[in-house]
Amino acid sequence: MSVKNNLKIFLLLITTFTINYNNSFAQVTTFYQGDHSFTPFAMTSSDNYIYVSNVAERTIERFNINNVNDHIIIANLTGVTCEGLKISGNSLYVSFTNGSSVYKINLNTTIFPIPSNEWTKIVTLSNRPKGLALSDNEFFVAEENKISKFNLSNTNFPIASTNIINFSVPYDITYFNGYLYVAATGVNRNIYRLNIYDSNPQLELLSSNATNSFGIDIHDNKVFFSHSDNTIKYIALNNSFPVTPNTLVNVNSPYGIAINSNKLFVAQRFENRISVVDFSTLSLEDSILKTPSILYNVIEKSISIKEALQGESIRIYNFSGQDLYNNIVTTEPLDVSHLSDGVYFISFKKSKQMLKFIKY
Repeated sequence: MSVKNNLKIFLLLITTFTINYNNSFAQVTTFYQGDHSFTPFAMTSSDNYIYVSNVAERTIERFNINNVNDHIIIANLTGVTCEGLKISGNSLYVSFTNGSSVYKINLNTTIFPIPSNEWTKIVTLSNRPKGLALSDNEFFVAEENKISKFNLSNTNFPIASTNIINFSVPYDITYFNGYLYVAATGVNRNIYRLNIYDSNPQLELLSSNATNSFGIDIHDNKVFFSHSDNTIKYIALNNSFPVTPNTLVNVNSPYGIAINSNKLFVAQRFENRISVVDFSTLSLEDSILKTPSILYNVIEKSISIKEALQGESIRIYNFSGQDLYNNIVTTEPLDVSHLSDGVYFISFKKSKQMLKFIKY
């Protein structure tokens, strides 16, 4: 095939219609079960630790992910509530929602809890700061009606922040490859991203949720977020957006999430619990993190299926539900030249996904 013809290969929009994974795919286990005084909210993770804000006791607590009994209180937050955490090196950044400020706590100490006179106020904000994100020295804060930033290279604290976009209501944020990913609540309760290098960054809608999302993190080129319909959902970043999110697992009252290596930790606020999903326990055949896609070659009238599970079987059918193809996915392109022009559907038996392609 000529180079010119190769340029006529189009990657079509892939739409996920329905997906319903249960715990037979992603096992949720209890990492830590507290009593009524433990109400986990925001989370962040680094090395072998997760850091959690306990809004009932107004503390920040640290857990060793390999030994739940290695559990200490990092700081007592007298009179303030923490709804955002971010760790970088030995510095733990904390947003105080009712204090309208962000503090830095130096973890390079052996004395815990760390007294408040050793915290550093790095910025004072105007409107209930929540989620935090960091890219090199650029620091981002989700406020009640905007996302702001400041530069940590300026050590003359507290420093002034700059508004980068007005938006209601960003709740949690995370940074990945030049983009700021946003989990929103309220009237804009969707998942968004914005290019932080744009001179006038605009929000790009990734997924319409219709319910609130309180926590967001990224792993293996996928965006994971907690969902107030009592699920953890995800979307793959190799899609055309917006897309319908996939359900990773059902879990009650999820708020903050944090991913450490192959484990996703969930703060279950009203269950007084931290739960964990271990990605490494998902076999290649059963892994729900495989996201199939379709490449349609308009010249050869064929489709190639990428990222399908090993041994996956597919069914192709039309709008009337008429079966047109049933077989195991192979690495060879599938000839669809005999099909009339129009919309067709492909269902995947193992991963329980449904995609569509347009033959023309």
